[in-house]
Amino acid sequence: MRMTAFGLLALLATMVYLVFRAAGGGTPITTTTVLIPVPNLVGMTEEEASAELVRLNLDPELRTEASSEVEPGIVIRTEPVAGTSLPPDSPVFVYVSAGEDPVAVPTLVGQTEEQARQLLTDAGLILGTVTTRPDAEAAEGIVIEQSPVAGIDLAPGEPVDIVVSEGAEEFELPNLVGMEDGDAFSELAALDLEWDTERESSEEPEGTVIRTQPGAGELVAAGDVIVVVISNGPPPVAVPDLTGMTYDEAREALEDRGLEIGENAPIAPTDDPDLDGRVIAQSPAAGTQVERGTTVGVTLGNFSETTTTT
Repeated sequence: MRMTAFGLLALLATMVYLVFRAAGGGTPITTTTVLIPVPNLVGMTEEEASAELVRLNLDPELRTEASSEVEPGIVIRTEPVAGTSLPPDSPVFVYVSAGEDPVAVPTLVGQTEEQARQLLTDAGLILGTVTTRPDAEAAEGIVIEQSPVAGIDLAPGEPVDIVVSEGAEEFELPNLVGMEDGDAFSELAALDLEWDTERESSEEPEGTVIRTQPGAGELVAAGDVIVVVISNGPPPVAVPDLTGMTYDEAREALEDRGLEIGENAPIAPTDDPDLDGRVIAQSPAAGTQVERGTTVGVTLGNFSETTTTT
């Protein structure tokens, strides 16, 4: 059986004692080396173990050792083991628990809550407090913050807190109707909203916001796309047929459509007595699509009877 250094030391001390006794003709010598048994230090604190060894005139040599079963600062074992006899001032190595080996906190940001929990479990850690808050960039349910941060060493079983995104915070869309398009776009940009534009004819001035989709007061979130419908101005109108109307009748018909009549209506001869003083020509022609406010010129007929000489 292989003998440890401490066992060998104890054996040598015993042999010295026997040699001196034999040299004295069987009479014990008066000076002997008293061996000291190593006490049982397991379960003591580091300070208690050191004090006990010093009291017994032994030399404590403290060392640390990782342990998942013994709490930090408590003696796990000694070398030599308890009960071994040693000469005074002999060293005794006392192994004190340093707890389990630390583990690095994994990266949890960007993971779902369940993924974060599994990563912590795999690392020997546990999920601590879970809080939520709105975030314009991270989707709902994604970890956006952790404490401690990734890479920090923790003792196994320690908790790691996380913050999970609630998604973008919702708010009511302001009323943009009636605003000039540039002003509306500036307000949307300030709210971190995107937009698409559509244009259509309207009674509103050109460049004015007619409506939005979603509408004012509806809940939206940063990053949402808002459809902004912008006026192209009033739609074109068809020029009515003014033939046979008096000047006043033609003016009224044009004004009903947002058009104007030429102030100076030229006169041209006509052989139809029913068209005397009435519209016989117009420009633009009937049915032409024009913008509102366009002036339509008219020509009035002038009938005169011709005298036949026999």
